[in-house]
Amino acid sequence: MRFPDGGDHTFDGTFGELDPPRMLTFDGTLPDGNVIRTRVTFDDRGERTTVTVVQSYAFSSDATRGAPDGWTATLDQLGEVVAQLMTGALHSARVVGQEPVTDLVGSRRTV
Repeated sequence: MRFPDGGDHTFDGTFGELDPPRMLTFDGTLPDGNVIRTRVTFDDRGERTTVTVVQSYAFSSDATRGAPDGWTATLDQLGEVVAQLMTGALHSARVVGQEPVTDLVGSRRTV
């Protein structure tokens, strides 16, 4: 993940379940060894879509405490790209970049 200031947040992950266009899951590991499980659902609301993100972590850390802000920024950016694609201001988008659970974090945005 690349932050607006240009800093990178490394993450090694693999996709689990894929149920297009409704849901996807992925698991990953942060550099500190923290294991993260993520579930993203897409709920069609006619002309809008509600995107819900739920994450579970092996342990709480600075990175996991910052996840709600990171997801909020990511979903806001996704909303901007979708809006540009819908209005024709942008013609294509490209993505660049690259187990006990105790904590849960959720984010929800409608785009």
